[in-house]
Amino acid sequence: MIYGGFGLSAVTSGGAEPALIDPGLPVGRRPDRSGSGMTYWPSYHQISPECRAGYLEWLAAGRSAPGAYIGYVFLFFYGLERRVLVDCARPGPARADLPVIHAEIRRLLSIYGANDSFRGYATGLLDVVASLGARGQGQPPAFDGDPWEVPLPLRIGLAEAAAAGRPVPASWALAWVRFHPEIHLRTAARRCPDEFARLFAFRYRARFGDGMTVRPNRTTVRLEYRAASAGIGRITLDTGLPDVFGLAAPGRTLAALVTGCTDELDPYSRWLGRNPDGQGTIAGAALLPACLVDPGRGAVGDLLRWADAQVGAATHAIIDGADLIGFWTPQRPATLPKADSVAVARLLAGQGYGIEPDPRFGAAPLAAGPAVLFRLDPADSPSAPSAGYTAAATLMHLAAAVAGADDDVSESERAQLAAHLHSALHLSAAERSRLEAHLLRLLTVGVKLTGLTGRLRALTVEQREGVAAFCVRIAAADGVLAASEMAILAKVYTLLGLDATRVPGDAHALITTAPATVPPTPPDTVPDTVLDIGPVTVRPAGAAPSGYPIPVQRREVGFHLDEAAIAAKLAESEQVSALLGQIFAEQDSPAPEPVAAPEIRTGPPAAGLDGAHSALLRALAGRPAWSRAEVEDLCAGLGLLPDGALDTLNDAAFDTAGEPVAEGEDPIQTNTDAMREMLA
Repeated sequence: MIYGGFGLSAVTSGGAEPALIDPGLPVGRRPDRSGSGMTYWPSYHQISPECRAGYLEWLAAGRSAPGAYIGYVFLFFYGLERRVLVDCARPGPARADLPVIHAEIRRLLSIYGANDSFRGYATGLLDVVASLGARGQGQPPAFDGDPWEVPLPLRIGLAEAAAAGRPVPASWALAWVRFHPEIHLRTAARRCPDEFARLFAFRYRARFGDGMTVRPNRTTVRLEYRAASAGIGRITLDTGLPDVFGLAAPGRTLAALVTGCTDELDPYSRWLGRNPDGQGTIAGAALLPACLVDPGRGAVGDLLRWADAQVGAATHAIIDGADLIGFWTPQRPATLPKADSVAVARLLAGQGYGIEPDPRFGAAPLAAGPAVLFRLDPADSPSAPSAGYTAAATLMHLAAAVAGADDDVSESERAQLAAHLHSALHLSAAERSRLEAHLLRLLTVGVKLTGLTGRLRALTVEQREGVAAFCVRIAAADGVLAASEMAILAKVYTLLGLDATRVPGDAHALITTAPATVPPTPPDTVPDTVLDIGPVTVRPAGAAPSGYPIPVQRREVGFHLDEAAIAAKLAESEQVSALLGQIFAEQDSPAPEPVAAPEIRTGPPAAGLDGAHSALLRALAGRPAWSRAEVEDLCAGLGLLPDGALDTLNDAAFDTAGEPVAEGEDPIQTNTDAMREMLA
């Protein structure tokens, strides 16, 4: 890796190449190992014979002496610069030397990198070598924390992908994001860099598959390098490749993806800020996006193996809520707080399990006692109830109370309730599975109808009549209306604000007019519904059973579907569902008392901030939490944009206190400890 011979001229002048070892020049007998006779920009043909001896001795010994004079290292380095910037800049066999030169520069850095000047030049030349070398392969440059200096290998790698029409891999897209000067990584991405990188790669692949393709532009990548060698000086190499790094459209696409990933990580990031040792715990995993949870390791793996053993080959299993609580906290409280119950349900849903009760669907928090664990599809797992689900669950609640009134829920009653599950309008497969689990738990723990009068009476008369008719149909499903069932129906009628004395008459009307299952109609006939009931047996001879027997319908003649009636029922269902959704929901929390707008106080700058941002910091220090609207009002009064202002405060907080000062979207929570340190 040296130039030897005669007559090789420098690039910048007609003089000799500084790195050329001319065998015709004299070499001293006493090597100058200290380099005392060397000039600042040495050239082999100009240094003394003793210095030539010192330089050649260093070369012959393997270029490895740690205490060697740095000028000798530079003289050798000049030759590497020439090979890379001049010979390898043109296509030809010289480029085969690039991998060896790259390895040699890194080796020299490991020995002489303590010299700032050499480290700067050598690091810059490494970028050029990497840019000219094995393109389109390997990993992108690692992020060094400086987004203002875009590494040449990154520009070259992205340029080559665009020129060849290749998709940009996720790892290169992440490097693009991290070095992009106009993409600001918020607190969650900085506090949780590993989780952010994994989530970004997952979402990127989900959207773009192997990667997004970038259309090449006309601007080309140019390599600017100021050589250490006086024989080369500043040089510009035009790669001829499109410089796509600064294109606006891909930048906007990546910025939107970054925003989405950061929003997903925000809850976990805020929690991790309060619990810095919480990585790997179930509580932490519950706040992570499901795709980041490792189902086979640690506490989460233990939980999922237990859940799989409970459900087994079935779809639903009754468990003791205390066992599930024990995975969350060793203290095993009788009732888990609502926020923790929601987190448990969210974690299980992301891994293919549902739990009843689930506070997200209007139930009470998880507690010791019967609960139902069931399987569901993580890809079809809503996190909030639809109007149709709420309506179906409400009717199910009332119907379960009626069916269980005689302390014996028969198979036919269960079948009638299950039939309602599958006939409920607008329910997805996941909602039907949850409704079945809800029913199983209702029938296990029992149902009470207390506390519902006011909310049930909010329904219209027609809606209450429909609920009452459904409950009568459920009670009569087993063929007998027992006295206890008649009593509970009377209670339901009273709750609905209907006349309880109507129950026997309504039951009789159902018994004598309700059609049974209708067989399919032949395709060539579509008659209207005709019920030929004929004489019916009210009670066979013999001992009279307790209750009211239901006769068997003799025959049915067929039916057709009235499309207009179905459409009307569907529209009515949406309206009814919205009202029914309030029946079993938790009571609304009392509205918070209005808080007076804070006074914006001026004062000296805090934590290196300007006056407006310092005033915002003082205002936010007044309370531990703020609504988004309040922060926007504060920023408007100070002439600041909310997101940019909060990012500025957080950046200053990281520099001063090592943690953010404001987190969350709405509400925005403030870190009082960090604020105190900044204001001090």
